[in-house]
Amino acid sequence: MRTTYRQILSATHGVLDRISSHYRTGRWVGTFDDFVTYDNSQTLTVNMVKELLSCIEQGEVDLPISLVGGDTIYVDTDVYGWLGDKL
Repeated sequence: MRTTYRQILSATHGVLDRISSHYRTGRWVGTFDDFVTYDNSQTLTVNMVKELLSCIEQGEVDLPISLVGGDTIYVDTDVYGWLGDKL
């Protein structure tokens, strides 16, 4: 069974929710592995996160996540909530 884009976005929303509840500064920086460990559903893999970032960079998906280095992600946790409304 293949993972759907909806499942990936739902898992990503869960990660952003967990990060925002643990880090009240409005920003989080970590590696792909760090990001995936926040996924309680165990849906996300590092490759899925890389593909998601590629889609974000190409303007196909609008999420508050960006790549800051080879494997370092920046998350703007202040704006994650709108994704839940879209799911």
